Amino acid sequence: MEIRKMTVPVALVNGTKGTPVQAQTQKQNNTTKHGTAASEQSVSHDWHMLEQAHDDLKQTSDFDAEKVAAIRQSLRDGSFDLDIGAISQAMLRQHG
Repeated sequence: MEIRKMTVPVALVNGTKGTPVQAQTQKQNNTTKHGTAASEQSVSHDWHMLEQAHDDLKQTSDFDAEKVAAIRQSLRDGSFDLDIGAISQAMLRQHG
């Protein structure tokens, strides 16, 4: 079995624009106009929930700005404590 990385956004593969969630919603709306099976209608609620989650995630930060600021300050004033033993143990647990 071979797994390939997609280099084209999902929305472009489906021939629609926007995020994958918007693309699926757009695809469902297009098929609804032309008559669809009941199974496609039943996933509509799930897609609405995913779209809401996507919007919520866009509003969150990818990192903890306060923690980064604290680390920068400790590096500046020389108080940053690096526990090599704890790091090596965590690496061993993670990677064997």
